[in-house]
Amino acid sequence: MLSWMGAEAKHLEKICDWWRSLGFEALPLIIGPAHLLCPYWGGKLAGADFADNLKIAAAKEQQAPIFFHVFSGGSAILAHVFRRMEESERGRIAGCVLDSCPGAWNVQTAVDGMLGVFREHPTVRDALVGPVAKGVVTVWALTFEKEWEDEFQALMLANSPAWKVFQSRQDFFVNPAQLKALIELKRGTGAAVSETWFDTGRHAALFQDQKDEYLVHLEAWIVTEERRWKDSYKAIS
Repeated sequence: MLSWMGAEAKHLEKICDWWRSLGFEALPLIIGPAHLLCPYWGGKLAGADFADNLKIAAAKEQQAPIFFHVFSGGSAILAHVFRRMEESERGRIAGCVLDSCPGAWNVQTAVDGMLGVFREHPTVRDALVGPVAKGVVTVWALTFEKEWEDEFQALMLANSPAWKVFQSRQDFFVNPAQLKALIELKRGTGAAVSETWFDTGRHAALFQDQKDEYLVHLEAWIVTEERRWKDSYKAIS
């Protein structure tokens, strides 16, 4: 489970507990500002560490599927995790839940994410618009983050046979056109993509704001993809 920026352990623990109630092990990672400001270098380190921990956890249940539950900017780290995983481990991925995740990872995505931290403090947010935007653009230019934009998309499209997308139409941090474009590209790879769009709900807070409907859709999707993965796994074995 890869969090949104600003999440605390107690926030993820509630969602982890729900996965555990279904019989899964849960491995959370908290996303920090460095991952958004510099998703290539900062994300690369976090992704490597998480992938190593995942390897240890997965070894305990060698015939169990792997699901990723990702929120917001956590998708940048997910791409790094994919790159770090071995081929045999990638084959155990049953699906990814993408909650409030952007359809592209670029300078504007990073700026919007950082400013979103101050969404309830408009005076501070407005004062930071100039410096934050200029700072992020500078960081990206100096650390070759532009190349990461294309690599992010390639890694997301090449890994995971299924996606479950949760998105709010009120979420002004995610560009719906970019997200839908990525979804169509994913479907073009032969992957199964299920979408649930809510008319209301806060960014990365749909699990709380739309909990009942969210969990109904999520559990049904998990059952379907777990069965699909097991059938595929048996065929390969």
